[in-house]
Amino acid sequence: MILRGGISWDALRVGAWWCMTNTIAIIEDNVEFMTYFAQLFERYTDFTIKYKAVDFKEGLALLPLSPVNIVFVDLGLPDGSGLDLIKKITRAWPDSTVIVLSIFAGTQSIISAIELGAAGYLHKDEPENRFMEGLNDILEGNPSISPMIARSLLSYFRPKKQVALTDRETEILTLSKKGLERKEIAEQLNISINTVSSHIKKIFKKLGVNSITEAIYETSGTV
Repeated sequence: MILRGGISWDALRVGAWWCMTNTIAIIEDNVEFMTYFAQLFERYTDFTIKYKAVDFKEGLALLPLSPVNIVFVDLGLPDGSGLDLIKKITRAWPDSTVIVLSIFAGTQSIISAIELGAAGYLHKDEPENRFMEGLNDILEGNPSISPMIARSLLSYFRPKKQVALTDRETEILTLSKKGLERKEIAEQLNISINTVSSHIKKIFKKLGVNSITEAIYETSGTV
């Protein structure tokens, strides 16, 4: 139907959809990231955070409540599997768009999350513009995986780099994979932060990368 002024009813309906506020639930155990995302979505009037949960138990407690449009789930929850939570969310809130948030996850976890109904996979460290572009792609129905996550998937299908890391370099990379910062690594290994940084630079040079995240991707399955 064409309305007065040459605007169709369908166009108005589409416009109304874009004006809707997307309600969000975030299930994330890292306080710093939770704060970051809260501040991020405050800057976008078409998004509002309705629920926050810091672990599996709190995430589970949300499901009897009214559903939201978007659910962000961190796979690395301290008291349960993010994958199990995704499975329960997609059953309880079938119309919600579930998106995985991650710093690092093994390839099998990525594949499993998608099989369980996750609509996309966004990296927590993505620049804001790329993160929001990826989110909008997902909401438009276009499958979106962060370039950093996609790299991990691609590495699954190609031979790993055979690089000879020293025992100390391997220790540092393993601790980094567990999420420890340089200061924490230094304390655990009883060495200085400068020494940790020096080893990390050598790791980067050997692997031909520029970040710990890339180093973990390149050595996944070997470290």
